[in-house]
Amino acid sequence: MNKQAKAHLTGLNNLLEDEDDFIVIIKNKAYYKSNSYEKNEGGRWEPNSNIDVLRQAGLKISDEEEPKKKKRTPNPTQLEISEKIKTFFNAHVCDDESEEEDFGDVFVTLHEEKDRRVNYLRDLLPAMKGTASSFLYQSFIELALLIIKYKEKFDDEENEVDGEEMLRVELGSVITTKEKPSTFIKKAKKFHFIAARLKKNSWKDCNVAPSSWRDITSETWSNLLIELNLNE
Repeated sequence: MNKQAKAHLTGLNNLLEDEDDFIVIIKNKAYYKSNSYEKNEGGRWEPNSNIDVLRQAGLKISDEEEPKKKKRTPNPTQLEISEKIKTFFNAHVCDDESEEEDFGDVFVTLHEEKDRRVNYLRDLLPAMKGTASSFLYQSFIELALLIIKYKEKFDDEENEVDGEEMLRVELGSVITTKEKPSTFIKKAKKFHFIAARLKKNSWKDCNVAPSSWRDITSETWSNLLIELNLNE
């Protein structure tokens, strides 16, 4: 810091009344409490009109309190996840076969060429991230239906070919985050399993956090299916 800058800073610091006061300097402007100071052509600080510090400086700080750290929302417990899924299921469970979900309005394509399959998966991934919505959950259904198609087309016990494993590898080739392809597959399969047993299109109203289908443990999932009288 040069001598001139030190002098300017010292002059501003002289305004401080106690240790709890503060000064914010932004380029050629300084803010102290609800007053602003601007440096003139001669390099001297001159008082400006009173201002709203929050508006002018864009700061959520006052001279009376420390900035509050944003509280992190704790992750839901296994019981909370289970109860949320159970509530959703019970609200939409299908008792009439004529109303049973068949996903007839969800269309997916399994291409013959690997490059086209990979590009298809790449285009699907962005929709699988975000908060609960019919758009997001449709992408879960699409991936689940693709898994079924992969298995139908590529499963070959004699040659030890697993269609789902093939999809997992191809999906992994387009993921650019730290998430594993098995995470996306887990979420899609578990949501599809529940949605397939509900009234048609009721999956579009699902308000269960998408992360719940990832975070639910095998034990909690098994106990949930027992409570719902479902067999996987």
